[in-house]
This record gives sequence, C-alpha cells and structure tokens, in this order.
Amino acid sequence: MFLKNKLKYVTFFIFVLLLTVGCGSASVYKQVDFAKYFNDRSLFIGETLTITIPINSPITHVGGMFNRPNIETLAQRYMRANPGVYIVVRGLEATDITTIAEAQRLELMAGRADTLIEFPWLDWRNPATSRLLADWYPIMRADPRFNESDWFMNVFDAISKNGKILALPMEFSYEIISANTTIPALYALFSDFNAISYGDMIYLFNLFSFDNPQFVFNGFDVLMTLFSSIDSFFCLEQQYINFYNQYFIDFIYQSRNMTRPERPLGFPSHQIPIIGTNTELNYSQRYYFISSNPRNASPFTNALNSTYFSGFIPLVCDDGKLIIALSSGFALNATATPVQKALAWDFVSFALNPENRQGLPEMIPAIYIPLFRHDVTRHISHFHYRARREGRWLYGDTENQIIHAINHFYDIARLPMRIVTPANFAISSIIYETLDQFNDGLISGRQAAEYLQNRITIVLMEMD
Repeated sequence: MFLKNKLKYVTFFIFVLLLTVGCGSASVYKQVDFAKYFNDRSLFIGETLTITIPINSPITHVGGMFNRPNIETLAQRYMRANPGVYIVVRGLEATDITTIAEAQRLELMAGRADTLIEFPWLDWRNPATSRLLADWYPIMRADPRFNESDWFMNVFDAISKNGKILALPMEFSYEIISANTTIPALYALFSDFNAISYGDMIYLFNLFSFDNPQFVFNGFDVLMTLFSSIDSFFCLEQQYINFYNQYFIDFIYQSRNMTRPERPLGFPSHQIPIIGTNTELNYSQRYYFISSNPRNASPFTNALNSTYFSGFIPLVCDDGKLIIALSSGFALNATATPVQKALAWDFVSFALNPENRQGLPEMIPAIYIPLFRHDVTRHISHFHYRARREGRWLYGDTENQIIHAINHFYDIARLPMRIVTPANFAISSIIYETLDQFNDGLISGRQAAEYLQNRITIVLMEMD
C-alpha cells in the first residue's frame, strides 16, 4: 500500500463508498407472501426490528439523516405510532472503513447481524458479502402503498443488478457545472450543452488554454476523471484490466496537469463563489468551470444572476449517463424472517414520510419524491429567510425559486444514471492509494500504471 495519510484515505471514501454498486443476492422470494404483512399490520405486533449504525468514526454522519441520533428519533416515533412493535438501534464501533466493512461482513457470516445495516460502510459489492444480503424489490412491490411514480426509479435502475436491489438508497446526489462567462467563446460553446462530461470539459479547456484560468474546475482531479471513464481501463464483471498502456499514462498526466495542486484527491468540491465578492472574481481567474451540489441552494438563488458563471447543467459520464452518489441507505440481512423484512421496509417508508421528519435534517434530493418536494421547499425558504435577515441580495422570489428547483431536479432525474466507482472496497482503495502517490509526484505515471495492472490482477485472482 502507498497510503500515507489515514485522514485522506477516510475523506476519499466519504465520496467513493457512496458511489459503490452492488450485485447478487442470496434470497429468493417467489414463495413468500410479503403482502399479507402490509394488509394485516397486526402481524407486526410483538416483532423487534434491529438496526446497525457505525459509531465513533469520522464518516458515520455523512448524509445527515442516518446517523445514530436521527435513527433513534425515528425509531421512537415509529414505536409510538405502532404500539407493540419494538426497534433496537445498535452502534457498531469502528475507527475506519476497513474495520467497519470487515466487522459487518463477519457478523453476517456468523448469523449475528441485525436486520437493517447502514450500507455506505458495508462492502456489499464483495461477493462474500453480497450473497448474505436480501433483495428489496419483492418487499417494496408487495406493499400496496408503493407506487413507482412516487420514487426516482432511475436511481434504483442505476444500482440494481439482474433486477435486484441489495442496498436501498434514501437519497442521492450529483454535480452540476457552470461555465466562466468572462470567456465569451467558451460560454457560447457551453451553452449548446444540455449536460457535460469530464471529457467535454477537457476538450473545451484545451481549446481555450491560452486564456487566464489555470484549471478545469474546482471539483476536477485525476481520480474523478478516471472513474468517469473507468470502462476504458477496467471491468470487474468481464475481468478486464487495461491500465498498463501509454493511453492510460497520458490520461493521468493530462488530468493531473489540469488539477489545482492543493486539491485533496477524491474530495467532493461543491463550493459556489459568493456572488459579487472577490471570491467569485478569484474563481473566474482560476477556473473555466465551477461545480456545485444540489444541496447548495445557490444554483437556484443568487448564483443564477452571477457576474462570472452561469448555466448550471448536470455532470455526466462519457456515455451521457448522470454521475450519481448515494448518500445514505440500508442493506437487508438475508437471514431475517419474512415478517422482519416486511417490518424493515415499513420502517424505511415511515422514515421517508415528511410528516414523520419534523426537526430532522433535509434530504436533497431524497429518492422519495414527496419528501423531495417537501425538503426542497423547506431548504430554499430557509435560505431566503436567512439571506434577507442578513441583508444579502437575492435573485428572484422564493416561490419561483422553489418551482425552478423542483423542475430542475425532475429534468435531471429523467436522465439515465450511473454510479461510476469501478468495484468493491479493495479495488477502489488500490486505485485511490496509487493515484494519490502519483498526484503528489512520488511515483511516475508508468509506475502507477504498472502497479495498478499487477495489483488488481492479483486481487481478482484472490476473489475467485
């Protein structure tokens, strides 16, 4: 391993683990009648739902909603609404990603795992783990309240494998990109795009590299660029490994040259410069593009009238699919009884109902559309209220901004989606550690390519 800084390693996984795709399932539900539990809720009485949430880790509160205090709040509310049903929230103590993943896998193998397991820290792409997890789809669809029109089904499509969902996301995220308007020719070309990829930005960067800005955008680095084009170099399902070649070496050198030197590798960057300040001017002198995250209200408020950047559009892969990250959610223990599995889905549905979430963090964008509408409205209304109280200028009125935000999310949610992380924890960590060393100039591009080729080959052999 090349890893030299544990904090950087954990920071990277805040982003990467949220992107991991799972496959396979041990459970077969053809003979299980889950609908009877939703049609006769008295069958839940006397049952106990157990939930595992990692604790004492710097990453356990990512996503806001699904940290232990918030889960315990929702559990108390659920038990008050459903007398005779019990929920136990257990903290799994761990100090790093690897420890959490291994502890959860061992609990599953030993038959000691809880029914619900917070999944961003569970290595559910690993075949040794995935075969111990249940498929959510049959349970969801057995619930008469489940209506596909209430959900961003594109997210389910992106994470499912062979029609199965092993990790049920509660919210997802993506990046939106805006172009520097101080370069009119660049902005004119950018205006023709409905969505943009890393490759598109590199192409436009090279066209206008004689202008003042130094770097592509604030969220750009060699790792993110590689993950968006990973199919050219690696495919787990087909056992395809193609890192050790001149194209890959040139690819990572070019990406590094376009990245601001102080950027931590793999660290999401969703900062929007404050309109009309020196920060915005500084960004216009450094970047051809800026990125933001839908959690930030700025793209729907004052940034719409920016002096230097305009035209937020989604960041996509080279194949046009929206790059998404999963911020929180649950995996389901395959050995749980049918009634426990139905109860788990009932609790998740309860947790996503806006009526049950007073005082809890917003989820933007939540995968459940009624909650999405509720939280976008609350988020932007609060943003406007706070800005007016502080005497800051705003663009547009609150109602129009909310309408704009909802329409914007719906337009993007119709895009095909993709989670771009190439594989499970082991392979993702090898790629990160190697490129981290390359990014810091400690190894050459050829050394990085050779190491990735050899090390990942060995890992795949060990998986067989």
